[in-house]
Amino acid sequence: DKAPVQREVVGLFRWILTLRAKASAEQLRCFVECLKWRSRFAPPTTFPFEWNLFVPSFNCAMEHALKNWQKAHDDDMSFLAHHECEVKLLMPWHLVLAVRRETQSWGNVGEALNALVPSGSLGARTFGHA
Repeated sequence: DKAPVQREVVGLFRWILTLRAKASAEQLRCFVECLKWRSRFAPPTTFPFEWNLFVPSFNCAMEHALKNWQKAHDDDMSFLAHHECEVKLLMPWHLVLAVRRETQSWGNVGEALNALVPSGSLGARTFGHA
């Protein structure tokens, strides 16, 4: 696999911003597929400045995907597991796992929750109720 070129990555992200995840299932799928691509071919250390500019848009798209998931499922954690490669780009995965493993009390994972909730709109929607 060939490493992505900066102008190609930025071009892809700029194109994604012309879409609206809430507009249609196809446009939402484009956001999710772009995140999958990012997780496979362009690690977070590749073009971090450019990536940070687009994270809020990807967070909103994944939050919308979670809303759609919630219509058919009652377990947000299964969404996180199903979209692991995408979520890893938006939230600290080790903290997500710590919260998922906790069965007794939210107090036992308070520090993890305090980091996840402000991590973006997906973190706030997923863990904000705790």
